[in-house]
Amino acid sequence: MSGPSPLQRIATPTWAGWGCALAALVTVLFLLTAHLGRFPLMKPDEVRNAEVGREMMASGNWIVPTFNGLAYLDKPAFFFKCVGLAFASFGVSEGVARLPSVLSGAALLLATFLFGRRVYGRREGLLAAVVVGTVPMFVVFSRLVIMDMMFTLFVCMAILAGFLAEERDGRARVLWHLAGALSAGLATLVKGPLGFVLPWLVLSVVFVVERRPRAILRLLAPWNLVVLFGVVLPWFLILSERHPDFPHYGIVKETFARFTSGEVFRRRKPFYFYGPLILGTFFAWSMLLPEACVLAWRARRRLTRADRLCMIWACLVVVFFSLPHSKQPGYILSVAVPVGLLLARLFGAAMDHGGGQASRAVQRAAGIVVVLCLLAAVGIWTSVLWPVAVGSGVTAVGGRLHLMAPHLPALASACLLCGLLTAWARQRGSSRLIFAAFAAFLPIATVAGAPGLEAYAETRSQRSVADRLTSLSVNTEVVCLQCFPIYLPFYLERQITLVTDDGDEFPSNYIPYALQLPAPWPSHVVPRRELKPWLRARREPVYVIANQHARPILDHMARDAGTQVTDLTHGYVGLLVKPRKGR
Repeated sequence: MSGPSPLQRIATPTWAGWGCALAALVTVLFLLTAHLGRFPLMKPDEVRNAEVGREMMASGNWIVPTFNGLAYLDKPAFFFKCVGLAFASFGVSEGVARLPSVLSGAALLLATFLFGRRVYGRREGLLAAVVVGTVPMFVVFSRLVIMDMMFTLFVCMAILAGFLAEERDGRARVLWHLAGALSAGLATLVKGPLGFVLPWLVLSVVFVVERRPRAILRLLAPWNLVVLFGVVLPWFLILSERHPDFPHYGIVKETFARFTSGEVFRRRKPFYFYGPLILGTFFAWSMLLPEACVLAWRARRRLTRADRLCMIWACLVVVFFSLPHSKQPGYILSVAVPVGLLLARLFGAAMDHGGGQASRAVQRAAGIVVVLCLLAAVGIWTSVLWPVAVGSGVTAVGGRLHLMAPHLPALASACLLCGLLTAWARQRGSSRLIFAAFAAFLPIATVAGAPGLEAYAETRSQRSVADRLTSLSVNTEVVCLQCFPIYLPFYLERQITLVTDDGDEFPSNYIPYALQLPAPWPSHVVPRRELKPWLRARREPVYVIANQHARPILDHMARDAGTQVTDLTHGYVGLLVKPRKGR
């Protein structure tokens, strides 16, 4: 990253340049949209979020998110509104449910390109967008019905707008800061207080390092706060008026407890969790990161403001989310943007100076990628031809490996192809070809691995449970006995009755919390101790679903009713209970 800064350098476009840009655009669009509705919704997050959006659309209640007819206040409403609006516009399906995340990912790539073009030049802006768009973690979250990508979009826009504001004077600076405040407010509406805390923290550290304390004060200018709270407070106050317990739950339990305790949300991970995660989910680009950090440190006195922003941003987010016990991969998704910008800067320097430090770093990273791809190809082929030879690791996932076995040769071939392409690019000594080989890794792996992933997803999906129940009449009440196949509300498009002790079967932290409050339970949540009298009071057929642990209860009910228990899928069983005549 040494040498003269390419700040504001705009390369003259050529036909070859436009062709490369078009190929990059097509590749990224393919990764984001190909077979978007082909995979079933994943449990628990995707199918739950899609159902919350569907219920919003069906009920017309755009303020209070609900799941299975119960208030779902684990997260704010904005993302669910977007899913509901997508359903209202294009119909209810898996692909439509994923549209808000896809559009958020595409918007973030555009923002990355525009920012990179402004601070580094057109070429680096395009390179940065390609890097981010071919990061496996980025693509995965852009294709899931999860709010992380939309949250990341608004957080990144808030950070980039706040940085660009301090590159301007007068009215332009004010407008950029207002845009940042608006983005922070929208991020807060997507996922809570971190939406404004994270951008403020990143920008404040940057301004402290640059010894610009007045810039920190400008972040908190009155009009910025007016915009921020003007976006957030109306929804918060209306929801708090309808659910007085929400402020305590949302601020204390959902935000503070999530940050300080991994046990509450069953997400406890070690401090170093994000290091291996980045190396694996940013491949092949991550193989360049260790040496890129060394080069950046050596050239620290020649770094531009944008370089410092990206370095502080990436390091601070990783450290910030490594401190709490609760950790999830999506927490550090925004790191893809500064990493993409820095790697674009490095590749740009390597392309301009073939024998420089940057070029040699790219060559060494390519060598590592070649070795890892070839080892992966050998390992996959070994697991196909001699499963016993790979040891206990395969045995531990035997069932899953067996399901993907027919597709593993294609995946091994893809690894081999990626390794050979990278080796060829390295042998040619071309940083441009190495960049193309790195960018090609994910598209090649996606094409080769998609059938196997689809087969695996189908086996992990509970959609087949819902498919077995589609023949039930509309008058038949579906009841889950101390279990909750999460797919049922979405795919049956009906409310499910749960028999439970405490509501812990729901895929929610708020619902069990609300059931503990001193208020009557909703009619479709039945205490376990009241099951028998509740069943006797039914005037319509009831279809009871249970898992294998509760099967003895259904067997006893079947003997009393003179009928049989039916085996469903995924370990569930069902029993149709008809009302007794003469009642």
